[in-house]
Amino acid sequence: MDDVLTSMAVFWALMLLTYFLMQNGLSIFNDVAKSMGMFMLEKALGPGIDLVEGRPGSASKAWIMQGLLWLLAASTLTFEGLWMMHDPLALHSLSAWGY
Repeated sequence: MDDVLTSMAVFWALMLLTYFLMQNGLSIFNDVAKSMGMFMLEKALGPGIDLVEGRPGSASKAWIMQGLLWLLAASTLTFEGLWMMHDPLALHSLSAWGY
């Protein structure tokens, strides 16, 4: 029972410390966190682009481009996986090219 009480005390102490640090912040990390957040908002794909740049439709275009890139990568890997399940030695012919 003593271990349970100790664990609960440590947990709640860490929760209070986290709450205090989130409310007041760490002064040495405020500038770093602010600049990192703005960098991610300005450079990240998605709706954040619309908020920062103010151009209508730029976020949807970015999401479509990102989706197409993921679709290409996923379909390539899926095709190779299915091909390797069908014939495990199928890609051995590419060894002549150094693959």
